[in-house]
This record gives sequence, C-alpha cells and structure tokens, in this order.
Amino acid sequence: MNDFIKIDGLKKWYKSKGVTYEALKDVTLNLRKGEFVAIKGPSGSGKTTLLSILGTLLSPDEGNIRIDGIDITKLSQERKADFRAFYIGFIFQHFHLLPFLSVYENTMLPLSTIKKEKEYKKNLVEKALSTVGMLEKKNKLPSEISGGEQQRTAIARAIVNEPPLILADEPTGNLDSVNSTVIMEHFQILHEQGHTIVFVTHDMKMSEYADRVIHVEDGLVKEDEIFAKEDTIHV
Repeated sequence: MNDFIKIDGLKKWYKSKGVTYEALKDVTLNLRKGEFVAIKGPSGSGKTTLLSILGTLLSPDEGNIRIDGIDITKLSQERKADFRAFYIGFIFQHFHLLPFLSVYENTMLPLSTIKKEKEYKKNLVEKALSTVGMLEKKNKLPSEISGGEQQRTAIARAIVNEPPLILADEPTGNLDSVNSTVIMEHFQILHEQGHTIVFVTHDMKMSEYADRVIHVEDGLVKEDEIFAKEDTIHV
C-alpha cells in the first residue's frame, strides 16, 4: 500500500489568558491507503486536535499535511469545504442527527448539493444503510431508535458519498460495550472494503480493532505500533 497521508512537522498551539499551550509538537507521520488506525491517549493529549487538523476543521500553526498528494494546509476555506465533501466522512461521539428527519433523510444530507439523479442518490443511501444494518429502519426518527442505531445512522451518513477517508472522534464514547462492539465491527467491514479509517479513542479495547495504534501524549507521538491481522485482538 502507498502512503495516502503524509504529516510533516505538524505544530499547533493555543493561547489562553496570556499563556501559550502547545497542543501538538512537531508531529510527523505517514499513513498508508487502506490502513485502520487508532489514535489513543489521555484527555488533553492532542489526539482530537490532530484529527481535526487532518479533517481540515483546524489549521496547523506549522507543518503541512498531504492527503492523496494534495497539501490541505494550503487550501482556501472554500477549497477545504470541497475537499471535505469529496474525500472525508466524519463520525463524532455525539451523533449530530437532525431530530426531525428520518434515518433515510439524515443519511441523504451529504448528497443534497450533488447534482445527480434522484435514483442515483437513493441507491447510494440504501447501500450505506444496508452496510450498517439500518435499511429496515430507514423511516424511523432518531428518537425512535437506540443510541447504537443512531451511531450506525451517523456512520451511514459519513460513508454515503463513498469517501476514501473516514475520520471518527470517540465513535463509541456514548455507547455501552455491546453497541461499541457492533460499531467497531462495522468499521472493520468498511476497512475491508478499502476505506482508510482513522479514529480517536481512549478505550484500549476499541483500539485493538485497528491494525495500527498511535499513542499521543503531551502533543507528541510516543508510540506507533503496526499489527499483523492475526495479532489484533477483538474483544
């Protein structure tokens, strides 16, 4: 597999009450296409900042990131929005589903600005919902389904436009152990379909689903471990 993401000399700092806080300190990483990567570390370690910069939601103060050969740190805000729409599917700890829209309609949202036939969009939505096992509940409102099902809907929304990169910030943080396992099994399916997946977690059990685990602490990459598939433990 070739390098899909190249992170070079990434630095990010915040200022609060006259004090400068370094969130990331000279982070350099290469991620290959199709990898399933967990970024773990304690609260305040910089892992979410790293994911946010990777997703073009934040800009670094120094360094650059290339995704599929494109230096995303040099894109305008408008180009970043276009890049996100094409390349990246986001999944968050909080599901961010619109309560007045059905499962189907929430999943359709990323396709709303795409100029394609209705039938084409319908096929994409049904494919995404089928992938996460939510097709039979497509007409339900978020309030009518469980937390695990809401997160599965959020995953369907993230993958509906078939982005090559999926970014997830604590995707199981609001779920019990049973639903967490279901969500991670769906990520495994997406990984096997060829998506590059990078997710942030503080849960050791969830990180064991990945084939690469990057430990971030105090804004630095402390460990970077790559596992053969047979070494990965699923709990």
